[in-house]
Amino acid sequence: MRTLFISFLLLISGLKLIAQTTGDFRSRTTGPLAWNSTTAWQRFNGSTWQNTTNFPGQVAGNYNVLIRPGHIITNPTMPATIGGIVTVSGILRLTNNADYTLRTATLIVTPGTGTPTTGGGLIQFQGNNTLFLPANATISVTANGISHSNCTASQRIVIGTIVLSTCNGNGPGDPVSFEDLMDANGSLVSIINSIFPNCTNTASTAVLTPAYLGLPGSNLSYQWEITLPNGTNLNSNSDPLNLDLDQLGDYIIKLTFNTIYAGGAYSNTRTIVYNNKVTTWNGSEWSNGTPNIDTRVVINGDYNGPSFSACSLKVNSGASLTIPAGHYIEVSGILVNEGLFTVEDKGTLHQIQNVNNVGNITYKRTATHVHRLDYIYWSSPVVNFNISSIIGSSSRFFWNPVNPNGNGSVGNWVQYTNGSMETAKGYIVRAPNSYPTQQQNPQGSSVTTQFVGVPHNGTISIPVSRGNVVPGLNDNYNLVGNPYPSSLDIYDFLIENSQTNPILDGSVRLWTHGNAPQQGAQNPFYGNFTYNYDPNDYLVINLTGGSNGILSLNTIGAGQGFFVIMNDGSTATQSIVFNNSMRRKEGNDIFFRMAPQAQTFERHRIWLDLINSNMNVSRTLIGYISDATNDKDALFDASQVVENNGFHLYTHDENHDMCIQGRALPFVPEDTVPLGVNVPQTGSYKIAIGEVDGLFENANQAIFLEDFETGIIHNLRQAPYEFIATQGNHKHRFVLRYTNETLSTSDFTIANNDVVLTYQTECITVTSAQELIASITVYNILGQQVASYPTVGSLEMKISLKNLRQQIGVVSTALENGKVINKKAVF
Repeated sequence: MRTLFISFLLLISGLKLIAQTTGDFRSRTTGPLAWNSTTAWQRFNGSTWQNTTNFPGQVAGNYNVLIRPGHIITNPTMPATIGGIVTVSGILRLTNNADYTLRTATLIVTPGTGTPTTGGGLIQFQGNNTLFLPANATISVTANGISHSNCTASQRIVIGTIVLSTCNGNGPGDPVSFEDLMDANGSLVSIINSIFPNCTNTASTAVLTPAYLGLPGSNLSYQWEITLPNGTNLNSNSDPLNLDLDQLGDYIIKLTFNTIYAGGAYSNTRTIVYNNKVTTWNGSEWSNGTPNIDTRVVINGDYNGPSFSACSLKVNSGASLTIPAGHYIEVSGILVNEGLFTVEDKGTLHQIQNVNNVGNITYKRTATHVHRLDYIYWSSPVVNFNISSIIGSSSRFFWNPVNPNGNGSVGNWVQYTNGSMETAKGYIVRAPNSYPTQQQNPQGSSVTTQFVGVPHNGTISIPVSRGNVVPGLNDNYNLVGNPYPSSLDIYDFLIENSQTNPILDGSVRLWTHGNAPQQGAQNPFYGNFTYNYDPNDYLVINLTGGSNGILSLNTIGAGQGFFVIMNDGSTATQSIVFNNSMRRKEGNDIFFRMAPQAQTFERHRIWLDLINSNMNVSRTLIGYISDATNDKDALFDASQVVENNGFHLYTHDENHDMCIQGRALPFVPEDTVPLGVNVPQTGSYKIAIGEVDGLFENANQAIFLEDFETGIIHNLRQAPYEFIATQGNHKHRFVLRYTNETLSTSDFTIANNDVVLTYQTECITVTSAQELIASITVYNILGQQVASYPTVGSLEMKISLKNLRQQIGVVSTALENGKVINKKAVF
């Protein structure tokens, strides 16, 4: 409901119907006939009415127009302005979803019951219409004088450029509804132009300016009658009136407009009610109760928690406001700080409207478990903060995606030891050299930065760029950051910049500054088989989930920088967007840390791990997700850059390598997911289930891994799969599947039986089915070369087992066609 209550009184005495004069028009028949019809009108010649083929407004002149009772004229068209009065005693009908114009200074809709047969005039809206009158025109209309069935917001009456009255259908229009206009009997309507305190200002007074709509008369006067919340009355004729709002509650504000027009006295009154909601903290209590999102809040004493919401927030000089860890202050509109405003680490300042704040705050952010040589990724939540104020060494950098690097490509770190941090840009700062190493103190130390400045708020854009390497993603990385003193919702950020505005590959990547996000699973899938997530990896997160597991981030903490990847293409610079709809009151206790991920849609997921001999892990995520497809999806798939000498487990399709892959629902057991591994050295590795959720928590749902080099289909639910791999990228070696039926070689790009190993006494025979064998190399479980046959040139070769007994190794066979096939062997 509207909180604006309006009452009108317009006493019409000066506008009277007058006798016909030469040149006047009146309607000819009952109709309905169009205004510009050749048979619609009669014209008075000074003594009698005569039929005419002209229509009113076809030419200019000082004549009157009458639509008689019982007659219907539709869709007024007046090219020229007339000096007389248009009187509607029948029906003036507006149809066809169009706009119409009456070029007359005065429009009178005659009183009556509202039906043309009984002498009541009617303006009838039947479509999405606007009726235009000239500037300063007046309307006289009584109750039931306007009909607006199927009322919509596009039905309006406009005088000049002023929208006089509208019909919304769902409620009254502004500035007045058709009902208000009929209640007022016309267009001399009082208007109160008011400036009240609201969420975007912190004023303690209202500025009230009187005005009106309609033709000005003489002897204009205004009178204010105001009832204060305590019942006191205030009368004034000030223009404008500055009204002090020092009381809580309803201010009843009445404006009366008086004038003389055409010999008649007119008086019109409008009343509005302003509810003043403000509460002040005096150091011990609130003056008008605990605030909410509709309350203007003033801090006039020291305040230190708990959380609250406010319409606007002002901290007076001499007062202090502290948001403790785990608490928040939510402000719909503006923040004005004239005192001390501190947000402790893990505290949150959350804002809703896109307004400019006034005054500095101090925002504290702490990174824990920091060791010497660790880099921390930062972003400033305040305006114009100097990077030199961050505790750390002089090693401070930002990332330039198009800066040449030592590899002959582009993308490189640029040193930035001093200067303001750009809004929404990420920076890295190395820990002080005095900090302990991992060996000296596994727990490390903490780094706390105090960001001092005006807090960022509202819509923020920042350019991102990519280099000239096509195809390829290495030159598409951009280091950005959460610009707000609150957490940032990862999902909303990605939806805006990867789907609505498709600039980014749909994932974010957070550096853990040497702090492994999962230091051994608390409840390992295999019961006693634990290992560490590789701390040298970035945490990758999208709508499918996080690369580190079920306990993954769904928000990015204040002050945190993170990498994004532009979609591949030619050299370009575009802008990504941050806005208040991405901000959250919760989740700001996370800074390079895990938190339960919000379950907002159906997900069934498997995290698979590639484990090396040092028990470090590279992880990939496969999820069956609502709205995902088996093609590359902006929000559900995260690209994987497979680097030389990298340690990666990844999924892929024909054109993309992925560290996170979302797949379509419903899940079908016949689905298969190709897996690739890239290892930095030859040796023994394991592939294991890290975590599962959804339908994969059911132990009866099978999870198999097929190795095309060995022909083995392994049940991953029972144990990790151990294999030997030579250094390099093995893109087509494995497939994740959910049945143990053997796949045909036509299902994948590699043949499994090109080379066969046959065990004999003290030797193994290596046989190629078709291609000549070029060379054979044998490695032990440590990846060390133990035998080499560089020139074979035949389809078969015997390898001696002397000195190789009771070992597991790999036989690497290179064929003449260039194919290399690795087979696990037990000597």
